[in-house]
Amino acid sequence: MAYFERYSHIALLFAKALQEDLTEEEVRELEAWRLEDKANEALYQSMMSPDFVNGKAAVHEHFQAEPAYQRVRAGIGSGALCLDEGTSVGQNASCS
Repeated sequence: MAYFERYSHIALLFAKALQEDLTEEEVRELEAWRLEDKANEALYQSMMSPDFVNGKAAVHEHFQAEPAYQRVRAGIGSGALCLDEGTSVGQNASCS
């Protein structure tokens, strides 16, 4: 499995672990990945911590999809990507 594909798969396993939706095979796979390297275990512990999970939930709770969609839509025609009020990137980067 290629590097990017592998870590994308591990990210999916993290998401399933948070939802308590791992199959037995996936549990074994995630455990094997955790044992491969101390950094893997540290990342797992960090991402499964209540502080991390609660912080991500707070971000999603305050996300406003409609204004974000309008900024992206405004940037499509101008060649710019409107990240937020007054912040843009790309050619002719100007978002109002």
